[in-house]
Amino acid sequence: SWIDFFQPRTWSWWIDQFSLIKHKLEANARNVFVWNDMSEPAIFSGPEVSSPKDVLHYPGWENRDIHNINGLILHNLTATGLTRRELGTRDTSGKVGVERRPFVLSRAWWLGSQRFGAIWTGDNLGTWEHFANSVPMILQNGMGGMSFCGADIGGFFGNPDTELLVRWYQAGIFEPFFRAHAHIDTKRREPYLYDGAVGDALRGLLRLRYKMLPVWYTAFWHSSLNGQPVLKPQALVFPHDTAGFDVDDQYYLGDSGLLIKPPTTKGASHVDIYLADDEDYYHHFSGHVYRAPGARVAVPAPLSDHVPMLQRGGSVVPMRERVRRSAELQRLDPFTLYIAPSHDELAAEGHLYMDDGQTFAYRDDQAFLARKFTLTRDGPGHLRLASTSLTGRDIHTSASSTALQVPGNAYEQETSSVRVERIIVYGLPEVHRIIARDAHGHETSLSFTYTSGTSRSPTASDASARLASRLEIRDPRVLIGQDWSILMEIAP
Repeated sequence: SWIDFFQPRTWSWWIDQFSLIKHKLEANARNVFVWNDMSEPAIFSGPEVSSPKDVLHYPGWENRDIHNINGLILHNLTATGLTRRELGTRDTSGKVGVERRPFVLSRAWWLGSQRFGAIWTGDNLGTWEHFANSVPMILQNGMGGMSFCGADIGGFFGNPDTELLVRWYQAGIFEPFFRAHAHIDTKRREPYLYDGAVGDALRGLLRLRYKMLPVWYTAFWHSSLNGQPVLKPQALVFPHDTAGFDVDDQYYLGDSGLLIKPPTTKGASHVDIYLADDEDYYHHFSGHVYRAPGARVAVPAPLSDHVPMLQRGGSVVPMRERVRRSAELQRLDPFTLYIAPSHDELAAEGHLYMDDGQTFAYRDDQAFLARKFTLTRDGPGHLRLASTSLTGRDIHTSASSTALQVPGNAYEQETSSVRVERIIVYGLPEVHRIIARDAHGHETSLSFTYTSGTSRSPTASDASARLASRLEIRDPRVLIGQDWSILMEIAP
């Protein structure tokens, strides 16, 4: 039986199914979310394995005309039901339930579905061909407005060997929608079933995904405001570089400066990453720096959790590095800032957005943090790393220079103890002295470790890379949600 969602009377009925008061769904709770599968609708016994084209919908539409829109309406109504299901309830303390953000995964989608939830690329095969094809598919969906997209990790049909499975996880942790999913007749392949090098790689990759959740959350926030895809293809980031127009197997994660290229060929020992501009690119794991404007560089791609992830010069990337059992437990964890200065000016900028991740308080009460981190020159031989509130101009949504973060908002108060526990800066000349200055002007001298760079290459086939210098500041005594600056005295 299928519901005709073109009949307006079905709308309120479907939304009511999710109510926590009316208890129409037996397995329903605040933390239960929905996957609308086969919502085209799929009818396996039909000649087209779908609803026949001449099936009539209210008030007389043939299915051939509105096939995908039916799935769009279902996506909308399910999201609405999950948003409203808690209204009218009270917890043990008497607190009235509120609207909460929904999560709905849908197989059927159409224009506008990006407002309601995630999609995936469908029932793929566990083959190298389908794996390689998933990368441009996800990028194209993002360019079409559907950023919250991913592929079934390991393939839906078939049994991938361990090499393909690890490679697919290396790619999957960099997909906006990240899910392992397989047919009931396939062999079990949950990460916890593997030990040795394969198990270590899978666990390390999952931990990397968790560490990078602040990067993902900020990228999704940017996308929700300016319409840019969460994963940006090469041509979108460098629209005037015609040599990069055919590059559809590497991408940038939002505006973070992180450049990703998953290894998608069997037996690969490295990947050739195309670098469009005259800028330094720092390997997140090895610390090697690459620079080859308009050319490709060979980056090692071991079968491990050390993936080919380069940080472009001029960027600041915030991560949370405590290992937790869930994202919710990261809520008050400290941050590490990874800073890659630009080649010419030793400048950098990065953004961080945070809110409660559950309610609409970010929208109704402006309860969120929106921070900008900048590294700039502060006179001869001096650099300044600063934290300030983001403005509308910073995220290209308007020309307003007004700070987005409302001082003293509820979320800022809730996270007032969250600090920066570590700062890592690549590629600086020798550092002599570092001083932290808080919002009240109080100064504190900071201890640090500086390691000079070398000419050592990561592989014999890539003599263009060298090991960058590395500055590490532990416990800089600054808070993530407040204004502060750190002054660095460097060699001229």
